[in-house]
Amino acid sequence: MPEMREKGADIVVVIAHSGLSADPYHSMAENSVYYLSEVPGVDAIMFGHAHAVFPGKDFADIKGADIAKGTLNGIPAVMPGMWGDHLGVVDLVLNNDSGKWQVTQAKAEARPIYDAAAKKSLAAEDSKLVGILKADHDATREFVSKPIGKSADNMYSYLALVQDDPTVQVVNNAQKAYVEHFIQGDPDLAKLPVLSAAAPFKVWRA
Repeated sequence: MPEMREKGADIVVVIAHSGLSADPYHSMAENSVYYLSEVPGVDAIMFGHAHAVFPGKDFADIKGADIAKGTLNGIPAVMPGMWGDHLGVVDLVLNNDSGKWQVTQAKAEARPIYDAAAKKSLAAEDSKLVGILKADHDATREFVSKPIGKSADNMYSYLALVQDDPTVQVVNNAQKAYVEHFIQGDPDLAKLPVLSAAAPFKVWRA
């Protein structure tokens, strides 16, 4: 933090792939955002990992959490759910009277924009934005819909969480092969070993 300030950062917003928990801190903590809010100099935190919503009632019992203002230990923080069901908003009021920007007021909120239970949008489409993105959206849909291979065997993922699984392995193999081919054009990378990691996102079915 001191280094960022010394290099001219007036406002520091932390964007963290981590969740929120009040469990005691340790160096490999999965959900460590609470402790980021205790770092002097942080002005706001935008985070996500646990597929939960902050500010929200599930975190009302965490010491230092103000659900009404959307703050952790006085720092505005937002975790906007999952899969685009909320829009995270951090609202900072800034002052530059001293020649440096300073936060004078702050709050955060997670605005619901999709009802997963009812499977419906809670926000109207912006027709202008839809028009701007249409060509890229259609091209992306067309690209990801193209078959890239065919399996002669039936594959299932019933046991993907407890043992090696062919539906995950084929993704690993494809990722590894692509990168190995890609780096051959770069002498600095060509001899590096290539590792690939994949997760069983669709467990129980292929």
